[in-house]
Order: sequence, then C-alpha cells, then structure tokens
Amino acid sequence: VARVGNLAEVRSIISGENAARNLPFSREQEKAKLKYVRSASPVIHQKTAAKVRDDQPLVFGYYVNWDPASIVSLRINLSRLTHLVPEWLVLQNGKGDLSDESDATVIKIAEDAHLPVLAMVTNFRDGWRAADLHSVLTNPDHRANLIDNIYSNLVEHKFAGVNLDFEQLPSRDRARMVEFMQALKAKLSPSGLLVTQAVPTDDEAYDLKRLAAIDDYIVPMVYDEHY
Repeated sequence: VARVGNLAEVRSIISGENAARNLPFSREQEKAKLKYVRSASPVIHQKTAAKVRDDQPLVFGYYVNWDPASIVSLRINLSRLTHLVPEWLVLQNGKGDLSDESDATVIKIAEDAHLPVLAMVTNFRDGWRAADLHSVLTNPDHRANLIDNIYSNLVEHKFAGVNLDFEQLPSRDRARMVEFMQALKAKLSPSGLLVTQAVPTDDEAYDLKRLAAIDDYIVPMVYDEHY
C-alpha cells in the first residue's frame, strides 16, 4: 500500500465543485498552435558540391576518420568543395598491400552532394614508413601489386581518382617515384580516373617538374607558409 506523506498534496473535490472535464484531443487545434523554426542544419538542408570551372580554382577538402570535427566541417563546406580527399588507403607493408578504411557514411554524403572522391593513399602508419615505400618502388612485383590494389579500391567504391601522399622519399628513389607515377597513370587513365599527388616543395627527392607533367593535379604542401 502506497503511503502519502503530505495530504496537502492530494487533489480533492470539495462539495459543490465540478470535476474537470476530459476534453477530446483535437489534432487540428494543436497543429495550429505549433511554431516552426527555420534550421540551417547541413544535415536537413542537403548541399551540392561546387562545379569544376575553368575560371575558378579547384578546392580539395581533406578528410580524416580520427577527427570528429572532420565530418562536421565536411557537411558545412560541401558547397565550397570541388573534390574530397579522404585519408582512407594506408600502405601496410613493403609488398604494396593496402588497408581500406573508407567510411560508408562519408561516401554517401559525397555521393548525394555530387562531390568527387579522390582517395588518399599514404605511407603514414604510426609514423612515415620510408622503408616500405622504398621496397615498393624498387621491386617490380610489389609496385604492380600496389597499383592493382589502388585501382581495385577506386573501382569498388566508384571513386573519381587517387591522391598520393608518399612522404620521406629516399633521395635514391627520385627517378623510381617518377616511374611509379607513370605506371599508375597508365593504369588509371583509361578508366577515366584522376591521378593527383601531394608533394613537399623543399625536398630534392621529388622531381616536381616531371611529376607535374604526369599528374592530373599536383598539390604542393606549403603548410604555414602563408605569412
């Protein structure tokens, strides 16, 4: 039996008082009372990516899975981007094997916004793996395996192309990097896939002139050099 600690809290009907009527619910009356607030939420209001135009610069938006702010920034800036470059393909060893860390949600966002995806391939795996990169570039079988893996991932996910971010390239592999990019371009171009590459501007190991002649787009890494 429940006990009531304070009788003053108990609703009672005094003699002569009418009990409250149980009125039927009117959906239309309640609907008329509703006030709607316009939201600028990029989730509710889907945006479309910027079109590639000859009179406008390309805008690459880089995306990473490990930063929660990345997907927020992507949604907000969709209409400003011409291409999305997500860090999704990671070199796993010197044999050319890749791990695929693509995110289905981000792929759907890009697809709905008609935003081309250039999957980044990186040799960063708990630090830059220069030895693995050297092994891939110097061994024809390893090189061919990496190129095939890149191609397969792009086709599987219907990406627009690739963005190579291979850093700490040994100086002795300067010419081999050029040869690799030539072979990659020969594999991807017939399928209409773009070949893009991020390169440091102050490292003699990268033959910028020859790489620029091969790549569809080259992205100079000039971080913190705007002041």
